[in-house]
Amino acid sequence: MEAAALQVAGGVDSGELYFRLDGRIAHLLLDEFQDTSRRQFSFFDPVLRETTAKGGHVLVVGDRKQSIYGWRGSDPRLLKDVAEVLPGLDRAYLSESFRSSRAVLAAVDRAFEGLPASNLFHEKGKEKPVYAEAAAEWSEEYQLHKSSPQAASQAGKVVLYVQSGSSSDEVRAAVRKQVVERAKAHVDKEQGTLGILCRTHKLIPGILAGLKSHGIEASGEGGNPLTDSAAVEMILSLLSWADHPGHSAARYHVCGGGMAEVFGCDRVPRKATGEDAEAREFLKELRREIADRGLAEVVSGWAANKKWREAGTAHDRMRCSQ
Repeated sequence: MEAAALQVAGGVDSGELYFRLDGRIAHLLLDEFQDTSRRQFSFFDPVLRETTAKGGHVLVVGDRKQSIYGWRGSDPRLLKDVAEVLPGLDRAYLSESFRSSRAVLAAVDRAFEGLPASNLFHEKGKEKPVYAEAAAEWSEEYQLHKSSPQAASQAGKVVLYVQSGSSSDEVRAAVRKQVVERAKAHVDKEQGTLGILCRTHKLIPGILAGLKSHGIEASGEGGNPLTDSAAVEMILSLLSWADHPGHSAARYHVCGGGMAEVFGCDRVPRKATGEDAEAREFLKELRREIADRGLAEVVSGWAANKKWREAGTAHDRMRCSQ
């Protein structure tokens, strides 16, 4: 879309294009402006100038804190630069929150307002002057938040835990442990539901497994792929092998995995040998069974197998039931 727009703009007289656009535009509203790229802005720049020159109105809304830095070339600094493109633009800071309680906003202010003085940038031997400069520039325009009268009456509490480790795996393990401990303490003390927000989808399976191991009923939301389960991946390999008997990688995965006995192929060699009668007979029977009973029922039968339950995890069983 972006490239096409630039090609169109480059293929006609730009002055005529923007004049025609301006003839139809009286008000131009740009939302989520912090995620705009320089390339995108180069297309809108003349439109903005032409619109305001003819008495039109431009409204630009953005929040640097919400920027997905680098996403499709986004540059949150454009929020500041747009004022130079449109000198008559009035700037308003919307620092009043209608959603969050005072406790939440106080935590946000404390984190962002104190960025320039953070030890992360000034620790001896680990100085990061570029980061320190960026933090200082950030703080120049940072506005403290306040709650609206409605939100100010809401209860709330913010507690920050800092985890350390020599590797990302250690940090993730420490985070999972802390989350499970806090959730268990909450469930033991209070009644109701508890929501856990994760920065990445990769954290969800480990946290779910930890919660369930402590008897806490939990479900994962947010588009996690079924393939985050080893058992599901093995079933997919089995289906690939059934569809393409010469798929040696899929065959090796299935026959060499911990579920071979459950599938009934534990006597089939991992690699094709001679006439390969065992493999041909197994795949023929598997295809017939799926055709007769349906894939869902066949998978349910595997999941009910005692050896499957012993070899798999609670997460595997949940994924196979979905």
